[in-house]
Amino acid sequence: MRWTQDRGDGRGFQPVDLLRWQGVLELRSPSGAVWYSQQCRLTADGFAVATIPATAFVTNVWMQRQGGEWRIRAWPSDDSDSTEILGWGYWSLAL
Repeated sequence: MRWTQDRGDGRGFQPVDLLRWQGVLELRSPSGAVWYSQQCRLTADGFAVATIPATAFVTNVWMQRQGGEWRIRAWPSDDSDSTEILGWGYWSLAL
């Protein structure tokens, strides 16, 4: 996921520096419960990166959890009251 913002000067968009931010990837149930979460690696050029290990889904509980919504949320390290949703969508799991 990459966060960019309009420069506001007619020259287009630029990446947001996320080095002083924290972020998390969440896999949620269709009703919104968080089933899985992990920290993201955030970069100076606007990327939020999460690599989910295959071992994250080996327990039997995932046989019942076949889909839902994903979100990447981020917040400034010095202000946990301010949260941005960098991206969201739908996921499905085929075991």
